[in-house]
Amino acid sequence: MLSGVCANKVHNKDYLSKTGVGRMNFNKLFRKDIVAGNMGGLIWRLYQRYTVTVGDTAGHRGEVKNSSWYTKLSRHIRDPINALAQVYTCFRVINSPSLVPLSLASFQLVNSTAVSLSAALRQLGNGIDQAARELEQLRQFYEFLEKPNKIKDGSTPFPENQADLRQGISVEFKNVSFSYTQDGKKFALRNVSFKIEQGQLCVIVGENGSGKSTILTLITRIYDITEGQILLNGVDLRTLKLDDVRKTIAVLFQEYTIYPLTLAENIGYGDPENAEDMDMIQRAADLGGAGEFIESLPHKFSTYIVRPERDTEFGAASHGSVFEGKKVDFSKLKLNEDVSDFSGGQKQRIALYMCKGELLEAGTHVDLLKSGGEYANFWNLQAEDFL
Repeated sequence: MLSGVCANKVHNKDYLSKTGVGRMNFNKLFRKDIVAGNMGGLIWRLYQRYTVTVGDTAGHRGEVKNSSWYTKLSRHIRDPINALAQVYTCFRVINSPSLVPLSLASFQLVNSTAVSLSAALRQLGNGIDQAARELEQLRQFYEFLEKPNKIKDGSTPFPENQADLRQGISVEFKNVSFSYTQDGKKFALRNVSFKIEQGQLCVIVGENGSGKSTILTLITRIYDITEGQILLNGVDLRTLKLDDVRKTIAVLFQEYTIYPLTLAENIGYGDPENAEDMDMIQRAADLGGAGEFIESLPHKFSTYIVRPERDTEFGAASHGSVFEGKKVDFSKLKLNEDVSDFSGGQKQRIALYMCKGELLEAGTHVDLLKSGGEYANFWNLQAEDFL
C-alpha cells in the first residue's frame, strides 16, 4: 500500500537554478528589481537554458502530483477497485461451490488485473493534472506577452558618448510631481527640483513615505512622472532608450528582495551582461566588503541565501555589502536610499531632505547642519544612536 509520503533532496545545480529563476520570472515580488535592474532578458534566457538541460518535467515532484484532484479521488476508489477480485470470487463460490478451484485461479487473474487498472488510472490522472498545470502556465505566459507596455520606449541612445560614463551622470529634476493614483488627487512627489552633477555623491534622507523610493522608481522609469521633467546629462529621460538607461543605473530599494539563488548569482545578476563572470563577481564581493565573509562559508559563492526548494533564512550578510558589490563598473550611477550610507568620496557631497513628498532642504552636509533646520534635527537624532 502506498503511503503518499514523498521526500526529495536536490543537488542538481541546473535544476535549483531553473527553480530559482522560474520563481523570479513568475512572482510579482521580484518584478520591480527585475525591471529596474534590466534583468528581464537574462532571467528569460537562463530559464530557457535550464529547461533544456534539466527538462520540462524535472520539477514535477511527488508531493505536487499527489495534490491533484484526480489523485485525491483515486485514493478513495483504489481500495474498492483492488477488492473487486475478492467480491467476484465470493459471488462465484456462493453461486457454484463446485467451482472453487476455478474461482481461486480467477481470483488471481482478476486481482492482478484490478491492481494494474488502479495503477493505470492513477498514472493517467497524474498525466492529466500535469498537462493542465502546464497549459495554465502557458496561458498566463501568452497573456503576459499580450499586455501592452505602459512605459513608452525612447529612441535616443544613452549615453551618446560612452566616455561620459567615466565622469558619472548628471541627474536633474525640474518641478517633478508624481501620483500613484490615476485620479492624481494624492501626490507622492510635489514640485521637486534638484540637480546632481556628474561624479557628485548625493544622499537623499527623510522619514518613511517622504518620497525617497519614488525618486528611484522615476529615474529607472518603473513609473513615468505626472508633471515636470527629469534630465539625464541634460536629456529628457522619456526620450532615451529604456534598455540603455537601466543598463547605466544600479538601484537598491529599501524593501529589497533576496533572489532564491546562490550568492554568486545574487551578486552577478546586478550586472546582467556579466552575470556569470566569476572573476568579476569575486572582485565585486571584495569591493563590497563581503569577499572574506563569503570565502569563510562552507560552500562559498555557491551558498544559497534563500534555497529555491526550501526557504532557509540566511541572515548574516548585510544587504548593503551585497549591493556595493553588485556593480563593478563604478562609472555607473549609484543610488542607495539608506541614511547610513554616508561615507567615502572625494567630490563635494550634497544632501536632500524630503518630507511628505516635498523637497524641504538641499545643500552640502556641513551647510545644512549649520542652518539648524529639519535636516540637522534628523541627523542629530540619527547620531544619538551611536553616542
